[in-house]
Amino acid sequence: MWLIVAIPLQGLKLNIEPIPTIPTLATMSYPAKPSAEPCVTTFDEFVQLADYSLMDTLDADPDATVDGDDHRARQVFSGHFVPVTPTPLAEPEYVAHSSTFLRNLG
Repeated sequence: MWLIVAIPLQGLKLNIEPIPTIPTLATMSYPAKPSAEPCVTTFDEFVQLADYSLMDTLDADPDATVDGDDHRARQVFSGHFVPVTPTPLAEPEYVAHSSTFLRNLG
């Protein structure tokens, strides 16, 4: 596909280049930039780097319980979320992983 632009100005030189098609864009690759960030090797290091700033912009449900024991299903009329204490799994099971995520983890 080519993009041709006609501008009636004397002496103007146009640099006409092909526009990449969608299949071409899908196969383009860009070299990874070296990261100045330290490599994360443990989950504890990952937790330290997590950014929870979105939570600071949201309002908790004012009808939520103070102790976080609020696991019942109900409609929330005011607030963006209901803060609850996590429920540990009795027998956690590995399901799947992303190879990209593990590569980024180190």
